[in-house]
Amino acid sequence: METGKTAKYLKYAIGEILLVVIGILIALQINNWNEELKYQKSEYSFYKDILSDLEKDSIKLNGLNIYYKNRIKHAGWLLKKVRNPDSPFENVEFGKHVEPLYLGPLPVTYNSSYEAAKSSGAFANFKNEEILKNINQFYADFEELNGIMEATLRSLEFNLEPLMATIPENFITVESM
Repeated sequence: METGKTAKYLKYAIGEILLVVIGILIALQINNWNEELKYQKSEYSFYKDILSDLEKDSIKLNGLNIYYKNRIKHAGWLLKKVRNPDSPFENVEFGKHVEPLYLGPLPVTYNSSYEAAKSSGAFANFKNEEILKNINQFYADFEELNGIMEATLRSLEFNLEPLMATIPENFITVESM
């Protein structure tokens, strides 16, 4: 009889162990699903936020494009006047064309969502590597554009100041207005 009880006990113990193992495996699977869902929500939230940032960047870039095209026109006007000092103009007109060459907005990006995700390491869990690659390239290009614009402004300051200093004092006279 004792062997029958031992066998029953062993069967019962093995059954209990199997139930516990199956329960643990189910719990692990549910945890994995929850983690995956959390990563998906995080990724979706990032893409939603980055889309908003990119829309703002697009508006800013369009404005900068218009501004810098106008800046080129102002520089062209100034070059014509410097090359032809007999051409009359008013002081206000002169200032209107020179001031935009010195002052202007620099490209500042709305990259807070990108930087937050990058610094938190969230990109490691994102599935769409192609989109991440393109976003990384966009912000790298934006930084390069910022450097180019800063260099252009420094170049204008460096080259325009000496040019302006060579203009005779009587270049702008009452008669030229």
